[in-house]
Amino acid sequence: MIHAWAEADRNPRLRDMLDRLFEQQRGFAAMFIRDAVARGEAPPEVDPEVLSLAAAMLLHGAIAYHLQRGPRFNEEAAIEAISSLLSLALHR
Repeated sequence: MIHAWAEADRNPRLRDMLDRLFEQQRGFAAMFIRDAVARGEAPPEVDPEVLSLAAAMLLHGAIAYHLQRGPRFNEEAAIEAISSLLSLALHR
């Protein structure tokens, strides 16, 4: 992913592909958030578009962090950190 992100600056086709991938990830998160609001598991004032953008950006940051840490990456700690942050946004 890091190589693709670096190359995207010079390769418009690759940038478009990465944009589509990001939008798919964001769209999945928005669907999940809308469902949580519909089930009453998240407050109705939560904006699925805003929160799904944040979730997709968090995912990209987690990918970069994973690559940076290599074998020292702690998957459980990353999941707990991201889940805690999103839970705060969904249960305010």
